[in-house]
Amino acid sequence: MDYGLKVSKLGDDVGTATLNRDLQFTSKFSGLKLYQAGTASFTTDGFGNGSAVIDHDLGFAPAYFVWRKLTAQNTELSGTTTYPNSYIPVGVPSAWENITYASKGFGGYIHSYTDSSNLYIIANEADSSTNYVFKYYYLVDLANEYSGTMASITTADYGFKVSKEGVDVKTAKEYELGYSSKYKALQYYDVSTKIGTMVLPNATASEVDTDVSGGTYIDFLHGLGYAPFYMAYYQNTTSSEVYEIPDYSFSRSTGKTFELVSSFCDSTRVRLSWWKTAYMSGGVSTNDLGGTTYVKLMVFTENLAGTAL
Repeated sequence: MDYGLKVSKLGDDVGTATLNRDLQFTSKFSGLKLYQAGTASFTTDGFGNGSAVIDHDLGFAPAYFVWRKLTAQNTELSGTTTYPNSYIPVGVPSAWENITYASKGFGGYIHSYTDSSNLYIIANEADSSTNYVFKYYYLVDLANEYSGTMASITTADYGFKVSKEGVDVKTAKEYELGYSSKYKALQYYDVSTKIGTMVLPNATASEVDTDVSGGTYIDFLHGLGYAPFYMAYYQNTTSSEVYEIPDYSFSRSTGKTFELVSSFCDSTRVRLSWWKTAYMSGGVSTNDLGGTTYVKLMVFTENLAGTAL
């Protein structure tokens, strides 16, 4: 696009940059706009169930992120070492929250969802009588189709605003703006955009050893001095598909075969880990532990332990 507002990266000529990834900002695309951040908590009951409901005044279901604050630990991967004041993304089980998944039949997990009124954080069969603490973010950006106005929010008539193509910036609704100085932008920290590999040793279950597990991890030191917002992805060398971390898969037929790709961050590192189980069933091994996984990490400047917006 040869018009609009563009800002290039240091060392790139904004006039000749041909790829959008070479630009720090372009009015051709929308940026994520943080509307509200805060903390929530609940204590689970004797069955490991609990929930928190956080209301908002947006009037539509917003895009959002939820992180759990905890002391990260995995005795299989890092022994007795603990990592206090760590954060993991909520959504699927994590190898660093010390829930014994096999004993819980893979039922213990925490998930979240939103609607036009609230954000819901739910624990199902997690650790019983345990206090869980979370950091959440609402965005102005939509999570579903919506054409109305924000319930109690009006577009500011001051500041710096960039509307989407075809939308009048003077009358644009909040979520129709590509950028607005009214909201904090979610910006990633280029210095800590990293790639690496994780390699598991070759091991297959057998009649002698019917249940074989193994894992590994890779640390990226971000240098920010606080626990940052981040996104991570992985790709196995045997596949062209790229998956978001965290991710897991399991077999209910055996009850033990699973692959768990997890992560956590603290003020020093972002750790990405890979754990697999090979299980022999009916004379057939369900998995082979060996393999190489490529990972990519994007660290953002947002401080997960920071104050609410």
